[in-house]
Amino acid sequence: MRTDLDAGWWFVRADVPGAQPPGFADASWERTNVPPTWNALAGQDGGGD
Repeated sequence: MRTDLDAGWWFVRADVPGAQPPGFADASWERTNVPPTWNALAGQDGGGD
């Protein structure tokens, strides 16, 4: 089974109480993309970290 996590991500640099529910109003947050791997930067520098 594969779960696609590529789209629909929003970001805000803050601890927002109550932001966990799916219907939370996050329209003022910045839209962002998830890199193809969670450790993309580590892979670029040899992965030693």
